[in-house]
Amino acid sequence: MFFEIASATLSPDKLRAEVVKSIQRESAFSQTMLAGLVEESEARVQSLNEHCDEAQREVESSENLIKDLSMMRSFHGRACMTVLP
Repeated sequence: MFFEIASATLSPDKLRAEVVKSIQRESAFSQTMLAGLVEESEARVQSLNEHCDEAQREVESSENLIKDLSMMRSFHGRACMTVLP
């Protein structure tokens, strides 16, 4: 729970700065705690990348559907025009 709260409040830049401070033994966080925060941040980034990829696939699928529907509408319109006198 603590890791979730801390990783949510620490930006990647602040987290990097805390890692440097930890190496210099100037951080309020232990190296173990920071390692956990880094792991959680990496997992969160991976999850967000997966969601982004999924959203991109959905956008592409929607674009293809719109394109197909547009082509069908265009074809249907031409077919109706050729049947009418």
